[in-house]
Amino acid sequence: MPTALGKRSKYRKGHTTCKEVFVFGTCRTICDGYAGSFLPKECAPMARFKAAGSCLIILALLAVVGMAPPAKKSETKPEEPTKVVKGEHMEHDAMMMACAKACSDCQRMCDMCTTHCGHMLADGKKDHAMSLATCQDCATCCAAASQIVARGGPYSKIICTACQECCAKCAMECEKHPDDKHMKMCAEECRKCEKSCTDMVKHMGSK
Repeated sequence: MPTALGKRSKYRKGHTTCKEVFVFGTCRTICDGYAGSFLPKECAPMARFKAAGSCLIILALLAVVGMAPPAKKSETKPEEPTKVVKGEHMEHDAMMMACAKACSDCQRMCDMCTTHCGHMLADGKKDHAMSLATCQDCATCCAAASQIVARGGPYSKIICTACQECCAKCAMECEKHPDDKHMKMCAEECRKCEKSCTDMVKHMGSK
């Protein structure tokens, strides 16, 4: 039997006791107590065998961990795009675009009528002086209304109210010349724009 740890001792031949103790798991504890050359040579192979076995177990565990498939990342579903709201919103946009077009058409017609009234004045027809001024101002007002309403600006209702009144007065002035083709066309276009702006103001009044 081995003596206390740290002391030299001699084992019986074969060291049967030491081998049996190693099998039951206590030989390593006793042999570790001997330093360097004091380790019995019969126990050294067994200690190396046990250490090699531990290394193999560690390597096997590392291999299993390395071969394990990586954890799947949770896939985040992309958010669905916001659907365009139909109904009242689409109807509102359609009315604004129709009003903007009516204002743009009236602006062009008033500009043409302004030039026509200028020619009439040059020919000595002074009664076209007032219609020239009204057509000129109405064209400017309609141009502003067309731009503001087309982009849905916050002053759309205000400009439509003003454009409505401008077109009404310009139409009245142009209607004073029923026999003049250009004046008649301008009056008709002004009435269309007046109606469109009136409808737009009523529509926006409920918003």
